[in-house]
Amino acid sequence: MAEPPGHSPTAADYGPEYFTSLYGAEPSQTRIDRWRDRMLRDRALRHCPVPPAEARVLDIGCGYGWLLDAFGGVRERAGSDISAHAIAMARARHPERDYRVADVQQPLPFTGPFHIVLAVNVLEHLADPAAAVAAIAAVCGPGSAIVVHLPTIDNRISGWIYERTYAVDPTHVYRPTNRQLRSLFESQGLRAAEATSLPHTPPWLARRVSIHPSHLAVFTVPTEP
Repeated sequence: MAEPPGHSPTAADYGPEYFTSLYGAEPSQTRIDRWRDRMLRDRALRHCPVPPAEARVLDIGCGYGWLLDAFGGVRERAGSDISAHAIAMARARHPERDYRVADVQQPLPFTGPFHIVLAVNVLEHLADPAAAVAAIAAVCGPGSAIVVHLPTIDNRISGWIYERTYAVDPTHVYRPTNRQLRSLFESQGLRAAEATSLPHTPPWLARRVSIHPSHLAVFTVPTEP
């Protein structure tokens, strides 16, 4: 794993300017963003331990809440973000949802269990990802699914792509390999359910070939000790 920069990101790093750099002056999603969100939804529901209509979904690092838009028909949609600006924007879009300012490296201010927890483009920003995984596991129940998406560096090719794309963001401080990411979650007693790298399809190939940093993994909480 590459050594992270010395800066540990804080809430001050995620003001309006940061989100303008992501979403533009007039916030919007790209077609690729919407495709990714549908893919993440489908993976999450595939491993959800209850029918969708009964599912409680929590999005960690929810930003403006767009990913939760893809989960229509579930029982509850909630989200957290370290950025007060992002949470204000998310609440303005959907005041009926439970959005809260929170640092996932601390215990989360929600009462579980959630059946699906999303951590999409979150872990790479954390100085203490192990604390985040523990906080996520604490709001899950038996069978819950945790969907993780982040850039990983698994070989020279993915490292080369990373340095020319994701590395421009100074808040990216966690740079694991795929194996290190899996070990991180398994150390909390979670089980790896599936993992793929971009383009994520066809699954049989995406599970075996990891040449792009964009990595998707699903972990589940065991139903038995």
